[in-house]
Amino acid sequence: MKYYIKTNESKKELDSKMGIMISIHIINKIIKDHNNYCLLETIYNNINKYAKKEKIILYKNDKYRNLNTYIKKNNKSILNFIKNFNIYSIENNVVFIKNLI
Repeated sequence: MKYYIKTNESKKELDSKMGIMISIHIINKIIKDHNNYCLLETIYNNINKYAKKEKIILYKNDKYRNLNTYIKKNNKSILNFIKNFNIYSIENNVVFIKNLI
C-alpha cells in the first residue's frame, strides 16, 4: 500500500526519498525549536503537531495518516529512524544534530 502527500494541485505518491526528507525536516525543526537538542520523548510527542503546522498531509487508502505512523511503518520506530542517519546523536535519550562541518 502506498502513501500519498497532498499538494495544492492533487495527491502525489510519496516515494521513500521524499518521505525521508520530510521526516528529517520535521525532526530538525523540533530540535532547532528546542535549542538544538531535545529529549526523544519530545520528538515523539510533537512530530505530528509540527507536520500539521508545516501543512504536510499524508494519506493511505484515502485516510489521513500521521507522519509518526509513516515513520513507524517504514522503520519500526522513530528511534530506529534517527539511528539510521549519521546526522543525529543520541545520548541518554537526548537527541541533537551533529556538527557535520
